[in-house]
Amino acid sequence: PPGIRRKDSEKFDSVIIATVMPPVLTRLIASAVQDPVTRDTMGEGLVSVLAGRDTREQCREVVKDVFLDREVQDMFAEALIGVLNDPKVAAACTAMIQEGLQNEKIAG
Repeated sequence: PPGIRRKDSEKFDSVIIATVMPPVLTRLIASAVQDPVTRDTMGEGLVSVLAGRDTREQCREVVKDVFLDREVQDMFAEALIGVLNDPKVAAACTAMIQEGLQNEKIAG
């Protein structure tokens, strides 16, 4: 029956997303935060995108809407755990935090 095939297809899509996305995101984030130019560019881009009140509000609404789905929450948690367990990401995040603290000391 068509209803069963659709559920199977949706389950397959979810499984593909859950298995493919975490390692891809891990590599992407790890390489991005290790490069100072990319890290700065990403930061500047996020700041400029979120600078507008309307944009911030739309982003907030979309994120709230998406994260109400339990399956999305579970997949995100698994992806985040995978990313945070990567030694390269941990080292890059540590460097980014240290750099931010150093910049704050200089500015403050």
